[in-house]
Amino acid sequence: MALRILIFLTACTACLSKASGAWRQPKLDSCILHPDLEARIAKDVSIWSDGGISEEVGLSVVSSCDLNKMPPDLKPEQNCNKAQRILVENGTVYLTNIANTVHMSLDERIGFLVELYQTSQEYNLPNVEFTHWFDDIPSGSLAFGPDGKSLWPFPPAGCMPPVMAWSKWKECSVLLVPNSGHFRCVRDGFDELEALLENIATSVPWNERLPVAFGRWSNFCPHFLEKLTTADGKPMKCPRTHYEELSKQHSHLLDMRDRKDGHELPIQHQNRFRYLVSTDGLSVSCKLEKYLLLGSALLKTNSSVFAYFYDALKPYEHYLPVMVKSSDDILEMVPWMRANDERVHAIAQRGQEFALNNLHREARLCYIFRLIKELSKKMGYKPTCKRRELCVPLVHEIKFLAGDKRTSMRCEYQSVLSRFGNSDDAVATGRRAKEYDFKDLGRLHDGGNAWPRDDLLKDKP
Repeated sequence: MALRILIFLTACTACLSKASGAWRQPKLDSCILHPDLEARIAKDVSIWSDGGISEEVGLSVVSSCDLNKMPPDLKPEQNCNKAQRILVENGTVYLTNIANTVHMSLDERIGFLVELYQTSQEYNLPNVEFTHWFDDIPSGSLAFGPDGKSLWPFPPAGCMPPVMAWSKWKECSVLLVPNSGHFRCVRDGFDELEALLENIATSVPWNERLPVAFGRWSNFCPHFLEKLTTADGKPMKCPRTHYEELSKQHSHLLDMRDRKDGHELPIQHQNRFRYLVSTDGLSVSCKLEKYLLLGSALLKTNSSVFAYFYDALKPYEHYLPVMVKSSDDILEMVPWMRANDERVHAIAQRGQEFALNNLHREARLCYIFRLIKELSKKMGYKPTCKRRELCVPLVHEIKFLAGDKRTSMRCEYQSVLSRFGNSDDAVATGRRAKEYDFKDLGRLHDGGNAWPRDDLLKDKP
């Protein structure tokens, strides 16, 4: 909340300024995060020493995709040109590869690029280079083995490239970032629900919400849950399918079903229920942060994967943990919640307060900035477009996504383009503008081969 007030006061100062219409608020050099989010950033970057990421290490991710070795009949979704390579030089963000048409339209990729672009326009970003992995689960090779050694198979031996992703497990090396596409781009996303909060908060008072544990999802079992056990020593059952079976037997306590059965309920109306259940799918649940907003009590199932803000969520302070004692412990939890209604209501309120104070857009931009700032301290070289075959200013890619019919409706682009798109330094100075216009970017996306082997240009001055 303090961050919002600061930005609001600064914006008011700008409104009173006598400067011309071209005046822009100076970029920020600092911001404040929740202490547990600060600690998450520090922990994620701690695998490298200061100056420990050499250019060879940074470019080792390039070796993971050799388009020359791909069979000609390969399907577009199997194209290894998938991860997004990113370079920041003198405050401007560049893309050093261009994804193929299948991968370019994914919400996770688009949302992060839009959010990263806004971050670059509101904060002074240091020189840095990294890769964004926008798939559900990072590659298993981006992890450390039982002996603590890197599983990354590409040279230099034992290295680990800096890769950002929106979920990870304990041994995974990736740097956690928000799943921005699900926060700001999708229908019923966090930002959209936050804007409707006043109506949501008053539509169903707490005492009118049904004291039943509610959940809707697509039934399948994520592979990362297969090795988990509960406190009773038994393998943890698949939450989604198991809870549906329990609901049939205990309908007075539970209402959890596969949404394909015709029992869908829009998320903004799920606050009819006093208790909402979050289970992981292909990766961490994208509903969890939305459920926190709704003001109902969150029941979170046990899992081995986590998102960037999970360290700050505390059991019995912000949510109620289930599938911990046993796969059936929710049958004990719901009666306990009913018997301790005031305490549970307070937990729900603290969860909502946490989400409102720490997961809003300005807080996410602050998190991305702080992560990039800390990662830059680990750079042992100066990232520069002079040593990259392809360097597309991010603003050009955002404009392309906004104009291409395949992606124009995937996110709300004008919130950043109208504010920054015309005065962006990469546009104002004409840097590379002629090289990467709309037609050129369409050609690069359609070709699917814009994955330069910069790792082979070691001797380039």
